[in-house]
Amino acid sequence: MSYGTNTEEVFVLNEDKQIDYVKMTPSAGLFIDKNNSLLISLVVTTHSVYQENIRLDVFPGVFKIGKISPGFWINYSFDYDTYLGITFKGLPGIGF
Repeated sequence: MSYGTNTEEVFVLNEDKQIDYVKMTPSAGLFIDKNNSLLISLVVTTHSVYQENIRLDVFPGVFKIGKISPGFWINYSFDYDTYLGITFKGLPGIGF
């Protein structure tokens, strides 16, 4: 698990003295791996500019449906937009 900040804005307060003000916003992530192979990641940020304020990735190999093992991802933004995708090992992913 990790916790940190993202830079939201940078303001120049005084150009002569090179004084900047940086506005930070919190973010957090949860990462689950097995044998150094990432299986699941969840990232949450409060930065309003990003189109993925909550992002969940489940990588191929976690679930099996018959002989295939797809992965999926979902993003949710503050604009109430939701993005979904399916991934397969060795093939390009599909998003909608």
